[in-house]
Amino acid sequence: MKFVGRISIALVISFLSIVALFTSIVGASGSNWPQWRGPDGQGVSTEKNLPTEWSATKNIRWKTPIAGRSHSSPIVWGDKIFVTTAVEGLIVPGAKAVKHMLGDKEFLHPDSIGADRKQTFKVICLNATTGKILWEQTAFEGTPYDNRHRKSSFAASTPATDGKFVYAFFGSEAFMLST
Repeated sequence: MKFVGRISIALVISFLSIVALFTSIVGASGSNWPQWRGPDGQGVSTEKNLPTEWSATKNIRWKTPIAGRSHSSPIVWGDKIFVTTAVEGLIVPGAKAVKHMLGDKEFLHPDSIGADRKQTFKVICLNATTGKILWEQTAFEGTPYDNRHRKSSFAASTPATDGKFVYAFFGSEAFMLST
């Protein structure tokens, strides 16, 4: 297996573990966690007796495979969990990132990648109890305006919700949809 393939599998497994742990923390109480770091932006949960360890089989309520790569955190509203993902496709001939200048010279960071490929940015809604995908919405499909760092993702920003709309940001491509 290629090194990149192993990284992708590891990222998916890590992401699913975070979602499952997050579900056991937030889903158990029915509390809304509508944004990065929770209701008040402090990253504090008032829940008691939370699990302190987990594995592929321990303290995991469910697992749902999600294509792509994401570094954003899941958010919760009622019985729904919202996540984002960026699915990288094939190289698009001639596509490239916007030029960056350092003084009077063009600069391309050595770890800058992605704008030369078709990208699909998605918002996915899951059932908090079962992990079943309720819906997924493509926020953007095409070549992005700029690159990403090779160790990051276009789906790095955590979405937010007010219970009526979900707001997602994918770098230069933002998106809003109703819950």
